[in-house]
Amino acid sequence: MKKLLVFAIILISCLELQAYTGMKAILLVNRNLQKDTIGYNIADDMARVCYQAIQNGSIKLWETPEKNTVVDFSKLQEQESNTHSKFLHPRNIFIYEEWSLEKNKYRFVTKGISFTGMDSSGKDIFFGYIAMNDAMNKLFDSSYANVNADGYYGTTLLQELQSRHFEFDIVFFKNKPVRNFKKGQKLIKEVLSAKNSTYKNQAPDTKLVEYSIEAGPSVLSDASGKLITTLQNFFNENPQEFFNLGGDKMYSFMRESHVILSSILVSEIWTKNKDSISGAPVDFIPYVVGNPMQEISAQQLSEWHVKYNGADFAGEIAKKNFYYRITKINSTKIPEENSEKLKTKLLKGDWHGLNADINYTVHTTN
Repeated sequence: MKKLLVFAIILISCLELQAYTGMKAILLVNRNLQKDTIGYNIADDMARVCYQAIQNGSIKLWETPEKNTVVDFSKLQEQESNTHSKFLHPRNIFIYEEWSLEKNKYRFVTKGISFTGMDSSGKDIFFGYIAMNDAMNKLFDSSYANVNADGYYGTTLLQELQSRHFEFDIVFFKNKPVRNFKKGQKLIKEVLSAKNSTYKNQAPDTKLVEYSIEAGPSVLSDASGKLITTLQNFFNENPQEFFNLGGDKMYSFMRESHVILSSILVSEIWTKNKDSISGAPVDFIPYVVGNPMQEISAQQLSEWHVKYNGADFAGEIAKKNFYYRITKINSTKIPEENSEKLKTKLLKGDWHGLNADINYTVHTTN
């Protein structure tokens, strides 16, 4: 009993030693070490959003973290040209923060971000520093990550940053550099095992799925054909709508022509619920003998009162009682050979590791 009491005292003392408040920390995020399985690359997303904001003047890029000299966009472009480097493709980003760890709760405040690159000779380049003020928080909260098939559609940059799902090292902590890799990993493990009290607004369980309604190797192909015919008949009965959506580039409005649709491309937001997967159509692109028309919103179809078997067309699409081929998940294009397998995984709610099932030898991402 006495030994247990001594052990408990030692354990409590260790926990108290681990607690800290407002400690300065600098995170190193290497662009090339980010894993595809989390669904995004935070370095690419931050560079893209910040570059545009620097260009339009909504945020300031400073020469150093001391914020003495502003680097305007023309000067940044000059640096890129002289060093044959790109701000949009940073080698590393450094995130300056203040960390607190108390009672197994981890919270942090991001103070700023700096971007570095590499010139044509392999030397490091410091592009500049951006202070994380109210304007930057609003920018990150309203800017969306470029997510691949494994990511969640609608993830913001602020959610990326606060989630701590990205790969990073600690290079500075408690007012001194962290040169010992194992020590840095221990610090990271310590905070990641605690409750992240900063990350409150988590990314939604949603994916943007693009699929083609077309004839295919399924008993549901008949239903696909009927859906296509329904929209085809609407355009033949309302030729002005057809020509307004780019039909004039395919047929002459000077003579009567019968519209023939070959397929319909649908963009839809899929949501993973507790025990089901639901879909909400966003827009449709009809194809006329392989040529795309302009996109049509789900709202527009409803306003046109397009019906399928007496029901709302977009509503019937959401039920998925027809054959369709998945062509894209978030920003990731899906080869035809992988479509059915990924469709099955998505409908079962198995939303992780999708990239591993894609044949990248015939595939590119946007």
